[in-house]
Amino acid sequence: MGPKNNEAARRRTEQNNQNEADVIQFGGCRDDQTSADAHIDGDFSGALSWAFIKSLSASPHQQYSELLQNMRQLLRGKYTQVPQISTSHKIDLFTPFNM
Repeated sequence: MGPKNNEAARRRTEQNNQNEADVIQFGGCRDDQTSADAHIDGDFSGALSWAFIKSLSASPHQQYSELLQNMRQLLRGKYTQVPQISTSHKIDLFTPFNM
């Protein structure tokens, strides 16, 4: 397969993986990791759920990139998992997060 075929295959993959729905998912960890369930602040919770709630409670108006970084910072040193973000299409991570 030459470079032109690789480029065509990449474009087809990008087109097939696009979706008009606005789907954005925060995942608890990378594919090679495990998300932790934990006892935090006196409650049982998933570590990502705890970090998500704590981060939004501290600052409700954040960009997607800030929210992801803040969740990672809250978990750093306590858990080995690194939160991720996945989307159904390309988004600007500097867009304000809205629920």
